[in-house]
Amino acid sequence: PLRSVALLVYSASAHSVMPFTEDIKLITGLLEFMQPELMPASGSNSSAALALAGKLLQQVEAKKADILLVTDSANNNTAAIASQLAKKHYKLSVLHLSHFSDTSPVTQEQTTTNEGMILSQNKSTLKAVAHAGQGNYQPATRNDQDIHHLISGFGSGKSRKTQNVNKPTQVWKDHGPLLLLLL
Repeated sequence: PLRSVALLVYSASAHSVMPFTEDIKLITGLLEFMQPELMPASGSNSSAALALAGKLLQQVEAKKADILLVTDSANNNTAAIASQLAKKHYKLSVLHLSHFSDTSPVTQEQTTTNEGMILSQNKSTLKAVAHAGQGNYQPATRNDQDIHHLISGFGSGKSRKTQNVNKPTQVWKDHGPLLLLLL
């Protein structure tokens, strides 16, 4: 059976780009045009995004849902909101975006994965957010195996172990707004 998906974006505030739909091609097409310049202000207010996600899920009277937070960081209230969502059977998983060390030096506050990805200190924070949301944490990889790994657990209610995969992909450049997908 098809599952409904909604697309939210956030920076300093959260915004609904597409209400719930079963048209995955429509969502995919929109993702291609998401640019930081579309946002009214810069920032990374993940708690506002999760609060909006919870509100939209309640409006459609969802009994349970899987939420995918695609981010490089979380603010202070994010884990608390993730916990509140989990109590409503809205499971939150986190895809940790970062950047690759091809041209950037690694600082003391960062660690490098076996495939050259630089993860900030936010790794433990984002793992805690996923845990509070009763979901999974996955660092971004150089291919789409990270997404496939996360969504393979959607609808099952089971947590999955983090995987690292070594293959080429585009380098993530942080420009502000990040995505939140509701599945």
